[in-house]
Amino acid sequence: MRKLFSFVVLSVVLFAGMQTVQAQKEEGKGKKGGDGAAQILSVPKEIELTADQETKVKEIRKSMADKAKAAQTKVDAIMSPEIKKKAAEARKTASEAGKKGKDAEAAINEALGLTADQQAALKEANKEASEVKAAFMAELSKILTDAQKEKMPKKAEPKKKKAE
Repeated sequence: MRKLFSFVVLSVVLFAGMQTVQAQKEEGKGKKGGDGAAQILSVPKEIELTADQETKVKEIRKSMADKAKAAQTKVDAIMSPEIKKKAAEARKTASEAGKKGKDAEAAINEALGLTADQQAALKEANKEASEVKAAFMAELSKILTDAQKEKMPKKAEPKKKKAE
């Protein structure tokens, strides 16, 4: 059950990221390319790079492009445009109904109607995409100043149970 929960969370997070890229692309604010692989290799918008850093980021992206594209292709094989649309609608409906956490994830999963095999394949594809993103962020961190590093998104801390 915990693995399924983790899978759903990761799927929703990656899908939300893809939706953000699509929305930015439609508004004309998206990065060149605007696809999922570009999202995996994107610099957080809070960080402004120098010309020298931009050059280095391009080199990093070039070296990781094949891995990012392969990971995104696996996600896209499962998350068709129709499934992505269903997920967005289910997310909106769950949010409007005040559902959060596991309740929202359960509603989204139900709406998607993925088979157990599809869920497993999506979990693996999302894991691969996350690993590529983590590797990109690690390389990016090497070329940033301390001030820029402070603007990097923090990893979510696991919630601790409240003492009663």
